[in-house]
Amino acid sequence: MPSEKKRTAADAAPFVQELVQRREAAGLKRAPAARLAGIAQTHWNQVENGYIQHRGGRHDYPPSEEFVVKAARLFDWDLADALEKAGLDPARAPILEEHHPPRKELDVLLEEAQSLLPALRPNQLLAAVYMMRVMVNPNAVVDIAKDQVALAPRFVEPSKSAHRSRT
Repeated sequence: MPSEKKRTAADAAPFVQELVQRREAAGLKRAPAARLAGIAQTHWNQVENGYIQHRGGRHDYPPSEEFVVKAARLFDWDLADALEKAGLDPARAPILEEHHPPRKELDVLLEEAQSLLPALRPNQLLAAVYMMRVMVNPNAVVDIAKDQVALAPRFVEPSKSAHRSRT
């Protein structure tokens, strides 16, 4: 059984070329594009550069399947086309789309979320925002109890006893 050839950054060059064109056409720099796609900025840079600096040397860095899916979703790019240009199997597109809905479906969910926000009470809105922050950056909160205490003075009206002057 012959072993499969390892993918290289050169195999993914057509994908990277189109990725850069789509990003620039959208008027995005690398960092905002990465943030919108849910990809770490360093990861995005490595894919666009085609290499990773590691242990004093450059190592080939083709995009992963997950990267291609997220980038395709961000730019409303046909997933099978993006996978093929990245040197990956375009036949996997239907399977991947089941687990990663296309951008259009996400836009519908975003519109629904925006329509629900005005109906929330202030404490519910705070909880929703807090939850989204943790979902976007799980490392942002080390100790939830401490973070809640740190956030409380900014969002919760202080009690009257806290404002009494000492005589």
